[in-house]
Amino acid sequence: MNRLEEVVLRVCGALDASGIAYLVVGGLAGNALGEPRMTHDLDVLVFCPSEEEFHRWMEHLPAGILKFDPAQAIKDFIENRSFTAESDGVHVDFLIGGTVFEAEMYQRRRRVAFAGATFSIPSPEDFIVMKCLAGRDKDLLDAHNVVLRHGTALDRGYIQKWIDNFAGKTSPVLRERFERLFHA
Repeated sequence: MNRLEEVVLRVCGALDASGIAYLVVGGLAGNALGEPRMTHDLDVLVFCPSEEEFHRWMEHLPAGILKFDPAQAIKDFIENRSFTAESDGVHVDFLIGGTVFEAEMYQRRRRVAFAGATFSIPSPEDFIVMKCLAGRDKDLLDAHNVVLRHGTALDRGYIQKWIDNFAGKTSPVLRERFERLFHA
């Protein structure tokens, strides 16, 4: 087992044991839902709609698993709704969720097997929406690979609903990303 696998098992096991609502997103989720690609970090979306809930969440983090500056984490939560930690030399990015989309994404989560354990990831549809929102080349490639793998099993109407919700009337770029995924 490599160091990333050990960290994933340790961090996700601790989150599960603590009852913390989370999803593994990023490269590891893309590997499970689409095509494998190299990744060296762990990206985790946790659900803390308020600063008070974030403080409670931080109190439930198991000691010794993650290294981070609590004061900086609170500052980053307030400014960016994210913070960075480290575990055994592996970079762990925590994205702090609290929107209606993120709550629905958590309700639609999947459990996947990984290195002898399981962890939670988004549904293929929610992963595609997240990657369209991020919009980087590697994100769009991850989304494209999920479309290729899941094809007609995807609920395109659900994806379209959230793309339209986020795009509003002012973001044709987001709609164009979505359309390219299904017409590439």
